[in-house]
Amino acid sequence: MKPRTLLKSLIVGMMLAVAFAGPGEAAKKKTYKEISVTDGGSIKGKVTFEGAVPADAVERILITKNPDVCGTGEREVVWIDVKDGALRGTFVFIDKIKKGKKWEKPLGGEYLIDQKGCRFRPWAQVMRPGPIIIRNSDKGVLHNINAREMIGVEKGRVVKKGIFNFGQPEPGDIKDK
Repeated sequence: MKPRTLLKSLIVGMMLAVAFAGPGEAAKKKTYKEISVTDGGSIKGKVTFEGAVPADAVERILITKNPDVCGTGEREVVWIDVKDGALRGTFVFIDKIKKGKKWEKPLGGEYLIDQKGCRFRPWAQVMRPGPIIIRNSDKGVLHNINAREMIGVEKGRVVKKGIFNFGQPEPGDIKDK
């Protein structure tokens, strides 16, 4: 696997990893009705992984810029994370739900993507459309976060546009509404 620059990999990683399971484009065609739910169901389980983990499950990216902030050498990006037979970092999407409980706000009231140490945290998250804070904590490092809705990509849906794309040359927060 050829080493890529850290910035390019972070941009590609965010494009692929930020999972937007909220209504997004689908909301234009379908609506979800929030109702009062008592004794609602829940889903609990483990997504398992059998067989050998592919050789490209962990990508090594050569750090070529901003070593004072980003470090030196190589950084590992784990695309397929398996521990004790469990595939970690998975999201379960339940299709065709027309009504159900209210989707509560995240802890702290808003979604947050923090860019610190030349890494995006969290790497992936489920969000509904609405306010998000994008934080750049790395002085002197340009971060460019480009998020896309990835629902249906595995079925061949083409991603036509991004949800947001922000360049942040200086530390601070951007709040997207």
